[in-house]
Amino acid sequence: MNWGRGTVGRTFFSHIRKTGDCVVLKKKTGTRFVYDLITKESADLRSMCTSLKESLEAMKNHCIAHGLTKVSIPKNGCGLENLNWETVLKILEEVFQETDTNISVYSW
Repeated sequence: MNWGRGTVGRTFFSHIRKTGDCVVLKKKTGTRFVYDLITKESADLRSMCTSLKESLEAMKNHCIAHGLTKVSIPKNGCGLENLNWETVLKILEEVFQETDTNISVYSW
């Protein structure tokens, strides 16, 4: 079974409402946030592009509300989730196209 952050997050963060949300964690100092995108109901399921887009929309709305213009993300959904990076990139571009947000993508 794949025990990803989503499953662990549901255990420790009771405010997670549904797939398509994002959990926002704020550092104690400064203006940095950590976003955990909720893209599936349980660890044994795979993420879907629709839930990824909904989670990214929630993240975008939080960024706009807090005046954030820089976001660094991993290649979301392209590891254990087996989503196609080109598809994910198109979703990112579509979600953030009308914003001033600069997105840096990293991989390891």
